[in-house]
Amino acid sequence: MNKKTIVYAIIVLFIIIILIIVKNINKTNGELTNPGLVTTTGQDTAPTTAPAYNPPKEIKYNESTDLKKELESINPEVLDSDFEGI
Repeated sequence: MNKKTIVYAIIVLFIIIILIIVKNINKTNGELTNPGLVTTTGQDTAPTTAPAYNPPKEIKYNESTDLKKELESINPEVLDSDFEGI
């Protein structure tokens, strides 16, 4: 092998090593700890529960229902409790 081939091979090896190092740095960027060494405390292991879904009240009307009276009896005020469970 001549000297140019050896120099090119060394340059290519350095480039490959640098790319591998940069790639590994990008993978671990943002991680605070090694994933293999992560420990949890009692507070972190408590299960969380989703809030219960409360469907709206279902009102059934028939032909004997006075719809004008029902419409007048509706309170148009929106309360914070209307949005609970969403």
